[in-house]
Amino acid sequence: MHTKIIALPIVLLMSWSASAAPLCSQIFTSGISIHTRSSQALMDPVVDRARELNLWDDFKTLADLSLRTLSSSQKEAIAKQTQILRQQQGEKVATKYWIESMYEHRRELLPVQDPTLKSQWTVKSPDHRATFEHIETMWAELTRQTPKDTTSSLIPLPHPLLIPGARFQEGYYWDSYFAFPALLKTGRQDIVKGQVDNFLFLLKNYGLIPNGTRDYYLTRSQPPLISQMVRLVLEHEMAKGELSPSTRQWLAEAYPLIKKDYEQFWMNPQTRYDKRTGLNHFWDSSNTPRPERHSSDKETEIAHTFRDVKAEAESGKDFTEAFEGRASEYGAVSLNSILFQVERDLAWMGRLLNKDSIEVQGFETASVARQKAMDKYMWDQSSQVYRDVHLPTLRKSQVVTADTFMPLHYKIASDAQAKGVMSQLVRLERKGGIMSAEKDTGKQWDAPYGWAPHHFFAISGALKYGYQKEGVRLAGKWVQSVETIYQETGKVIEKIDAVRGGVPHEAGDKYPTQDGFLWTNGVYVWALTNVLKVPIIHTAH
Repeated sequence: MHTKIIALPIVLLMSWSASAAPLCSQIFTSGISIHTRSSQALMDPVVDRARELNLWDDFKTLADLSLRTLSSSQKEAIAKQTQILRQQQGEKVATKYWIESMYEHRRELLPVQDPTLKSQWTVKSPDHRATFEHIETMWAELTRQTPKDTTSSLIPLPHPLLIPGARFQEGYYWDSYFAFPALLKTGRQDIVKGQVDNFLFLLKNYGLIPNGTRDYYLTRSQPPLISQMVRLVLEHEMAKGELSPSTRQWLAEAYPLIKKDYEQFWMNPQTRYDKRTGLNHFWDSSNTPRPERHSSDKETEIAHTFRDVKAEAESGKDFTEAFEGRASEYGAVSLNSILFQVERDLAWMGRLLNKDSIEVQGFETASVARQKAMDKYMWDQSSQVYRDVHLPTLRKSQVVTADTFMPLHYKIASDAQAKGVMSQLVRLERKGGIMSAEKDTGKQWDAPYGWAPHHFFAISGALKYGYQKEGVRLAGKWVQSVETIYQETGKVIEKIDAVRGGVPHEAGDKYPTQDGFLWTNGVYVWALTNVLKVPIIHTAH
């Protein structure tokens, strides 16, 4: 069997490390460092070899490493010892020694000193109190601050950021949105505003809001919720009265960034927009394996190409059989529903800013055109659901997913379509809530798993079309599942087993279910207080 030699890269890298300047060359803006080159671990061939050798269970650990501060003599000694180990104990031992000697896993995120993050709310109902109060304690744990400069793949940000928890020690784009209603409900609007400002900072300085706040995510985004985030902040203030001059100025600065993101990133026909149908699909600018993948992820089995794997990650649903391994070719119900709202939001913001009527009308016209395209290509009259569509062939996906509720949440569906979708609720509803998809494939965004975003969209969508009984029932199931899991484990986790209403079964074929967990916390509080109408009580003195 042929064995790949790593001695030469190690020697070359040792020599380079002893003499070269730090790899992460950066430009400073307002005291915050802007990464202009990839972090050391992302470019290191030895780290990449460690992935090939499966030396770590979770490759994200490798992607997030920081280079140690070492003298030239220390680096030379490490290189010599590496060669000795390679000769005496083999490549695996030598590679692991080299990486552990040259790098460290440095926790760069810092605690945030904000009094609003302290536990200060409870609920009257004893049935819900334990879970709710646990979540109250978690906001401080899931809110972190980056340093102004970083030594790893972590992107520095100007304001505190929300993190999902556990292995996810960075901010994630669409995850954050589902915590916002709960944070606003409990008086933490400054945390929400800061997170939105972080995303606007990323748009301004990097040209996109990446999947997450690591440099290896800069080749893709996630479902574009920035316009809805900004609108939430504005409507929260408007509920109390007129927008302040400073908030209007903030909107004036945010609007062109959101507009540019829509027009140049999402509506680019070379990447994410299909001119023939008028629909959008996910994409990634690179066609290489994900450096942050778990060792159990077999990229060549997950999707048709590495780009398709990353495009599916951009969807936020990594992974599901609905895209049939070709996410870069599928018009997604989720993405087009959200872009419909982006178009409506841009028109709404344009009117607030007294923009030219032609500009405002252009966004309204675009939303109408998208609604018609979704009716034409995604609505399946025979099964009464919305389906993702394979754009090259116009063939609809065979997998029914909970994304079918998103056109209800965004008021895209007609009353007849909403009635049809609700008639198919039985295909996805189970004891514990809504399954992400009807089909059980072993992938975590298919049956039997249930997730916070799908419960948010399904519950909200049902309520917006007058299906009060169904919406309240789904909210009750979601709340009960989260509480059952908390009672059994003392944790709130990223997804549920919607069939059993409990902790998902782990088969070792994907990264383990994580705890924390930002969007689960957020949608639990939203469902409990906004839908089930359980009152909250302020306890802080």
